[in-house]
Amino acid sequence: MPIPDIQFNSRRQRGEGEEAVLRTAKLARRILVISMVLVAIGYVVSNYTVLDANEQAFISQFGAVKGDALKPGKGYYALPKPFASVVRVRTARSHTVVASFWYEEAAANQQGPPPDPETLRTAADSYLLTGDYNVIHGRWSVNFTIDNLKRYHYGYAEGQADLMIQNALANAVVKEVAGTPIDSAIYEGSETLRGNVERRFKRKLVALDVGIDLSSINVYFDRREVPRQVLDAFTQVIEAENEYSSRRSGAHAFSRKLGQQAQGEASQILAEAESYNQRVRAGVEADADYFEKILPKYRTSRNTLLVTMFQETLQQMIAQARDVYYTTADQEIRLQLNRVPKDVAHDSEGAHVNR
Repeated sequence: MPIPDIQFNSRRQRGEGEEAVLRTAKLARRILVISMVLVAIGYVVSNYTVLDANEQAFISQFGAVKGDALKPGKGYYALPKPFASVVRVRTARSHTVVASFWYEEAAANQQGPPPDPETLRTAADSYLLTGDYNVIHGRWSVNFTIDNLKRYHYGYAEGQADLMIQNALANAVVKEVAGTPIDSAIYEGSETLRGNVERRFKRKLVALDVGIDLSSINVYFDRREVPRQVLDAFTQVIEAENEYSSRRSGAHAFSRKLGQQAQGEASQILAEAESYNQRVRAGVEADADYFEKILPKYRTSRNTLLVTMFQETLQQMIAQARDVYYTTADQEIRLQLNRVPKDVAHDSEGAHVNR
């Protein structure tokens, strides 16, 4: 029986293992190459951007702006980071900048309200000087949308556009408040002051050209207050003015009411007088017509006319009389004056009782 060649079989198995390892290594290398190619492709196209309809963007390449602002609704390609970047901003979104002239407030975690200082702390509290040399605190804000994204981001140092807008707003506030009395700034004239600040602020932005839409600007006078040290005195003055206005309004209302009543009474008296005048005039005119008609008869036959008029008058009286009595010439007549009507009788106490 022949003996198998064990050494030969070992060499053959080792050759097959090496081939399997080589095949695995080649496959791994292919996978690695494909992965690297895919990663490279993904890296190269990683800065492809599609803008929405309400977005603006620009490409910053090697720290400098490349070209003009990108139009919305399209796709754009830029070199991958860190060689280039796409700066995107929603132009339809409203941005807000605040200019505060307020006093220093206590921290949120402080226990209890802090005691108000006796005087204004000029090193910590911000304030405004009014046209009549008084001091007020105020907080202003402005809302706007970006019109030119490139100008907004690179017109000044990076991130300084909002600071320029804030300074322009503060400048407009200081100048307008400096020409406004404190009563107008705090109370009835605050809306006029806000409009003046907004107009001055817009003129300032035209000169700065920071890339925002001027038609979208809205300035708000969010808070206003006199210094805390004199707040009670101002409150008392306001209460006195309110009471004065209330009493004055009440007096005007009472005056109008009396005037209307007097006018109504006068109108009624005039109407009654006019009615009486018309009745009297009508009666006088009727009598005048009557006398003019009977005047010729009176001149021709005076006695006959008098008898006729007497009979007419007697007939009218008889027609209006309640009771009529006919007597003869020799009959005695007794009249009971102020007699009690038949339907009324006196009781024992003298009161009238209806039957």
